Amino acid sequence: MEPGATTEFWLDRDGKRLGPFDEAGILEGVETGVVRATDLLRVEGMRDGIPVWEVLAQLGAVPAPARDERPAVPPGRSYLPRETRVAGRDTAGLETVRYAGFWVRLAAVVVDALVLVAGALVIGIITGAIGFFLGMRLPEARSVLGERLAAVATLAAVWLYFAFLESSPAGATIGKQAFYLQVLADRGHQRISFLRASWRWLARWLSSASFLLGYLIQPFTPRKRALHDLLAGTVVIARAPAARARIALTLAAGLGFVLAAWSGLALLAPGLLR
Repeated sequence: MEPGATTEFWLDRDGKRLGPFDEAGILEGVETGVVRATDLLRVEGMRDGIPVWEVLAQLGAVPAPARDERPAVPPGRSYLPRETRVAGRDTAGLETVRYAGFWVRLAAVVVDALVLVAGALVIGIITGAIGFFLGMRLPEARSVLGERLAAVATLAAVWLYFAFLESSPAGATIGKQAFYLQVLADRGHQRISFLRASWRWLARWLSSASFLLGYLIQPFTPRKRALHDLLAGTVVIARAPAARARIALTLAAGLGFVLAAWSGLALLAPGLLR
């Protein structure tokens, strides 16, 4: 390590890797309860992590707790001197948490859109094949009621996709997982519930209905939150940095897909685009 370099610490929690954090961030996280006693602390090069409570006990900060009682902060004790606390800070978060930027979140949206389109195509092929084998012709299969039911089913599928995955232990859709992103509660950075994830999905419509301003404000708000994040009380963190080239390629692929779809629609049904 170079002279003057700051040691970076990582936390392993429920199979997820969080960080990096500096020493002050770890200690303050312990004090505020964000860092848990059972989190495994590690630095680069370590094969196995060490429980946070064990590290602090070895340093003499606190006596080792009983096997069945390992609180992050024992009652009446603080790992940080009172004067080192940051006044007015939201103690539910750590300064070293990385909040996802605009472009990486947009790249995640592109991946999610492609996943949903691919799923819709698969479902369409399956239902079409079923109709064919049942002897239903296309004009007979199409009706106003059928089209409305299909629209409702599609909307429900999109809602469940976002709500279930963002409230899952991974805390992320397929697109977000591809770029190491995670949706968490803004206070405490904990896993969100299915209800909150559903409200976040509904709030997306407000972000879109405001001429996309709800999305465009994201780089300029504290903790890089879009309108639906503010309404749902969530943040999107980057568990690890994503390669810029990967982000750029994904955005280019998304733009190419949109242009190809628009061109194909123009060729097949030019009257619809007039």
